[in-house]
Amino acid sequence: MFLIDKEHPPRHIHIKYGVRMKLATFEQRDGFRFALTFDNGDRATVDLEPLIGDHISVDELGSAEIDPDWGCLQFQGGMVDIEPTTLYRYAMHSRAESTGRAPAAAQPAHQAERLPAGRR
Repeated sequence: MFLIDKEHPPRHIHIKYGVRMKLATFEQRDGFRFALTFDNGDRATVDLEPLIGDHISVDELGSAEIDPDWGCLQFQGGMVDIEPTTLYRYAMHSRAESTGRAPAAAQPAHQAERLPAGRR
């Protein structure tokens, strides 16, 4: 967990887990539907309304951009952003649901190391 006070206003907390993922490109299709490409080459077209619909109106979707440092999709100059690993998991889960496949990317990127009994 990182407290960000100098990267982009306002002060807020980014919670990170596992492998660092970045959004490489995006294209707004219609309404809240966005085509996303991540830096590992994975692609998905997803409806972001469940994630940002309470914070961003349809008219404000045009403010979407990729934060060059964090690789997150942000709106309104960074007032609302989606952390890229969260966005990746959401996109891969949505893609898997639409194709009927199990969402392999929905698994945690880091598995806790198992210690022998009595060594915890």
